[in-house]
This record gives sequence, structure tokens and C-alpha cells, in this order.
Amino acid sequence: MAAAFFNADPPRGWRAVSAGLTPQSEVSVRLLPMLAETGARAFADTSNPRAFKAGEGDRVVALDVELDDAETWTTDGEDEAVRDQIRDRVKQLRRELAATASDG
Repeated sequence: MAAAFFNADPPRGWRAVSAGLTPQSEVSVRLLPMLAETGARAFADTSNPRAFKAGEGDRVVALDVELDDAETWTTDGEDEAVRDQIRDRVKQLRRELAATASDG
């Protein structure tokens, strides 16, 4: 979900990918309904979930799990509340990355 929100309007030079420490065999059936009418649904990766590989990516965000060298985002509540928390965190991340790019 976070990757879909990010990739709907990524800062120049950035792209998000989604991976799990112990990925399920298929994408959650809750994903697309939670993204309905957000504009990010078209950017959801509905292919088979993949495993996270340490060292991949320039910045790693871990949702609701502790991971070495990663920024941790914690969510709580029902589906809509979790969706909104993730969307808001992604907006902030995009702003940070865009500001960093314009500073350099």
C-alpha cells in the first residue's frame, strides 16, 4: 500500500518497491478495496509478494515491524485508519525526498 501511494506521485529519481520479511503467498485481498478511490489503486503491485533482501534500496521503511537500518512506521486501527496513516506518512516522505533533491 505504501509503495502504491508513493509511486502515484514519486519524487524525481525515486521509485518504491514492496517486500516482506516473511511474505504471504499472495497479496492481501484487503489491498485493492483499501486503495479504492485514492488514486493510488492503479499503482498497486498485485503480483506475488516478494521477500526483502537486506541492502536493497537507498531508503528502507518498515511497516509495523522492527528492521535494522530501516525507518519504522507503526500503524493502528481499522483498515481506513491504517490506510490514512500510511498515505499521510508517504506524503511526508515524498516532501522530505523532494526537499533533499532540491537542496543538492
